[in-house]
Amino acid sequence: MHVRPPLIFIAPFVIGLALAHIWPLPQLPRTAGFLLGALFAVPAIVLYVAAQVTLHRSCTTMLPEGRPRVLVVTGPFRRTRNPLYLALLLLYTGVALVTGALWSLALLPAVAVWLHYSVVKREEWRLAQLFGEEYTRYCCTVPRWW
Repeated sequence: MHVRPPLIFIAPFVIGLALAHIWPLPQLPRTAGFLLGALFAVPAIVLYVAAQVTLHRSCTTMLPEGRPRVLVVTGPFRRTRNPLYLALLLLYTGVALVTGALWSLALLPAVAVWLHYSVVKREEWRLAQLFGEEYTRYCCTVPRWW
């Protein structure tokens, strides 16, 4: 079953909020949670916007099910093959810290695994089919995550 990326992030976050009502965890001090969260959220937003701008300038899609016109290897795609998903993982972390949603934060590894196997691996297969050797070379020089 194919699940769209927003649900991969939203569902575990909401489950974490529900778990917090059933089994509350100790809370971070509000200021510490805010500052730690900002350390993740601000770079996440910058990375996400930079990746979107790069895709827009390349006149290609950012939709996982869309058909890319070109293999984008500039901007943040020079450093990571998945800057949009990396940004979302960082943002998830930041929001969990800012809001004190520690159960949601505890579910982050499950989010990453779910994202990897249900979206990233599928996209990698599609890109390999579309771009062949060019994509293989890209994979050899740019890490999947960072």
